Amino acid sequence: MKSARLMFLLLLPCISWSQNASLSDIGSVYKLPTDDAMDVLIQLVEIEALQNDNQKIVGSIILSVLPASNPEAFNCSRFIEKLGNEYKELPEAMLGPFICEEPNLTVDEALEPYIDFITYPVDSSVKLDAHWAWYAATGDELVLRNLLNTYLRVEEACRHCIEWSFSSNFNANSDVRAFFGRFLDEQDPSNKARLLAMPGLSNN
Repeated sequence: MKSARLMFLLLLPCISWSQNASLSDIGSVYKLPTDDAMDVLIQLVEIEALQNDNQKIVGSIILSVLPASNPEAFNCSRFIEKLGNEYKELPEAMLGPFICEEPNLTVDEALEPYIDFITYPVDSSVKLDAHWAWYAATGDELVLRNLLNTYLRVEEACRHCIEWSFSSNFNANSDVRAFFGRFLDEQDPSNKARLLAMPGLSNN
C-alpha cells in the first residue's frame, strides 16, 4: 500500500533517514500487511524513537494502537519473538499501554491514555504529532476533522504547522484527499475558499 504512504517524517524528525531508509516508505501503517506493520513497530523500538516528549507520545500511540486497531492481522507473539530479548528489556514507560499479553485490547482502550491529545482544538505541537500518529495507526477521520476545524476556527493555533502537515499528507495519501473533498462539501463558500487556498495542496 505504499502508494498511500503517510508522511512519517513529520512524526519522527530525529530519525537518521540515511540509516533507516525503509521508514521513509512505511506509508499509512494501518494499511500495511501484517509483517510490514510489525516491522514498523520493531523499528520504532530498535531506533529508540522515543527521545523527547513529542516523540514519546507519537511512538507510544503507534505501539499501542496498531495491534488494537487491526487485531486480526497483528500477531503479538511474532512481534515479541522478532524483538527477542530486546522486548523484555524495554522500559515500561517506552511501551506505554502496549501489552501483547492482552490481545483483546480495543481501540477505545488504546486511545484512553491519549484522549487529551486526540481532541479539538489541535493547539500544540504535541497534539499535532499525536493526531498524525493516531491517524497513521488507525485511519480515524476524526483526526482530519479536528485538524481542519482548528485551521478554520482557532486563531492561536500553529496554522502553518497544520498547513504543512496536512498538505504533505494530502499529496501523499488518497484517504486524506477523499476526506478533504467530503469536508469541503460541508463548508460555506468562505471556508471552502480558505481551505482550497491552503499552501502546498496539489491539484487544488
